[in-house]
Amino acid sequence: MFQVEKLENEISGFTNEIRLLQQTIQKLEKQLTTLHAHNESLEQNERSYQEKINECETLLITLKETNKNSLYQLEQKKLELNAAQSEIQTLKYEQTSTVSKV
Repeated sequence: MFQVEKLENEISGFTNEIRLLQQTIQKLEKQLTTLHAHNESLEQNERSYQEKINECETLLITLKETNKNSLYQLEQKKLELNAAQSEIQTLKYEQTSTVSKV
């Protein structure tokens, strides 16, 4: 009888261990599911951030090109202004010369 009780106690202990292990497995599966969802969210965020980075890089390239074009146009306007100023100086000189002769 003592052996039967011992075996019953061992069976009961094993049954409890199995139940605890099953509960642990369920908790770990829930954690795994949560981690998968979190990981998927992080991956989506990473894709979204990468898209924003790409947009910013494209915008930066566009702005650099626009800036180059603006600088070129500014240089052209400076040259035109200098030419106009030289022409005005020449006309003033010619006018002064003409007035002096009259």
